Amino acid sequence: MQNTDGNPVLVLDSGLGGLSVLRHIQHYAPGAGCVYYGDTAFAPYGSKTTEEIRNRVLSISERLVKAYRPRALVWACNTATSAAIQEVRREFPDIPVIGTEPALKPAVEQMCMQHMKGRILVMATPVTLRETKFQNLLRQYEKTAPIDLLPAPELVRIIESCRDIQRRAEEYLLTLKPSLKGGYSLVVLGCTHFPVVKEAIRNVFGRDVRFCDGGDGVARRLIQLVPDLTREQKQEPIQFLCSSSDPENHFPEKCRMILELLAGDKNE
Repeated sequence: MQNTDGNPVLVLDSGLGGLSVLRHIQHYAPGAGCVYYGDTAFAPYGSKTTEEIRNRVLSISERLVKAYRPRALVWACNTATSAAIQEVRREFPDIPVIGTEPALKPAVEQMCMQHMKGRILVMATPVTLRETKFQNLLRQYEKTAPIDLLPAPELVRIIESCRDIQRRAEEYLLTLKPSLKGGYSLVVLGCTHFPVVKEAIRNVFGRDVRFCDGGDGVARRLIQLVPDLTREQKQEPIQFLCSSSDPENHFPEKCRMILELLAGDKNE
């Protein structure tokens, strides 16, 4: 195994969504060096076929691992994880590779332990919801708690636009609400973009709704695999990179804006 001490952690996503995972990583390891990469030229992943996503994820992983020799690789994208995480792990056996999955299990456990009434709503991209791994998870828990699924790909486009996000997200969710049963106590945010629009989700599904997402679990797993990250104090700035041609370099600016929105959610 190559010595990668001091090298960055790679955090990858189709665009801006993985910033919700990066924020959790910063919480546990504020001194860790990170390179955040958004594959904006190919986004949104949720509208692509599984094969297209798998090929893209492998190609990007190979290129960035070669360039940065990271100490860990985090695919902070539920869709990419569903489509390709096993292949990435096989390609890079010497690097800790961590994916992101819809937090359905902890949501069901929370419902049961706290004797909560109501239903669970799983929001994700169509690819994530149709993949075998999630369908197996759903079959495992659907007899324990009432669960509804909501594919919401347009939310990704709204967030990526960085324009009037909460209002537009709320308007979009209102168009989807009539098809649902309602009465939700827990919402599983099965796409890393969706924590950005918690306020819009509350406005549509109820101010008391609680959230489950996989970001905290991903960060904890990273620290478990690379414990030295918590002891680093260098406080290096995060590098924000994207695959789109952007001569004015707006991507870092958008990243910082999304991180501010995530930090501003006082109801977490």
